[in-house]
Amino acid sequence: MREVETELIPVQEALERFRGEIQETHSVSFQIMEIGGIHPDKGNEPFFDPYTQQESTEDFSNIGKHCIAVGYCADKIAEKLLEKKALTPEDFHTIVARALVHDVMRRLVACERRTKQSFEEWEIHNEDDVALHELFENFSEEDAPGKDMINYLGVAGRETGHMSLKEFVTLDPEGKPILKPDKTLVDIIVHVADDMTASPKPGVSEETKFVAIEERMRLGNFPERHPHLFRSGFGFDADNHPVLVDDVHDQLVIQGLKQVKSYKEWQILVFTFCTDRLSNIIDPHSSSSSREHIKKIVNSGLLT
Repeated sequence: MREVETELIPVQEALERFRGEIQETHSVSFQIMEIGGIHPDKGNEPFFDPYTQQESTEDFSNIGKHCIAVGYCADKIAEKLLEKKALTPEDFHTIVARALVHDVMRRLVACERRTKQSFEEWEIHNEDDVALHELFENFSEEDAPGKDMINYLGVAGRETGHMSLKEFVTLDPEGKPILKPDKTLVDIIVHVADDMTASPKPGVSEETKFVAIEERMRLGNFPERHPHLFRSGFGFDADNHPVLVDDVHDQLVIQGLKQVKSYKEWQILVFTFCTDRLSNIIDPHSSSSSREHIKKIVNSGLLT
């Protein structure tokens, strides 16, 4: 673990310090960012868009900056779990590594999405062999990522975002939603860190903020930018298997399903389940709500 900062510093300065501290130990993650086209310092480099078959100069470096911020957030949470011996040093490293590359496919995803006529026609294919090949073909044999990282990249970001939510919840015997008992702290921390990280839009002179998910939705103007999160979602069938629903307000579609909620509702619920789990391990006697407890941990030492 690194030394605890005693002075309050601006968020951007904290992120720059964090990046400097992890640049060597997580060099593979930064190399993967570069190959994925999201490196925070490589935004002006042209690349070949495989979907339009044309060269593009679009800048995706903001995604890399977001990934570093998520890594910082995950690091702060994981440190507390490491102190409680709830994580191993290997777990700690894995958490930060996964946070740093969780959006490594985002440039390809953005390019693919533009070739579709509507959001409904577009699906994320993180397991796409072509995308993975494009990432790995530039690695030399001696610099290639380890087996664990390669395996993770096949499902990069699966523990983050709205498409991951159905993997976090199940129903108890009474039919109430609960966090899956077998969800690992690695998955939980990366998920929470991404949910908490409100990164500014490209070209906007605002600082990153670490907040609860509802505040991130407000800051990110989710109703306007991501209306599908408020319309689509999932419920559970008679066997407690999740079933995706295009419109949670369509009574014909949701007939026979239990606990049908929009992605927005599930995102808030899963965030609460996850922070409850983390807070209970770190300090089961905390007087704050779990979300406030975790938020205080992440923002400790920051000028906010």
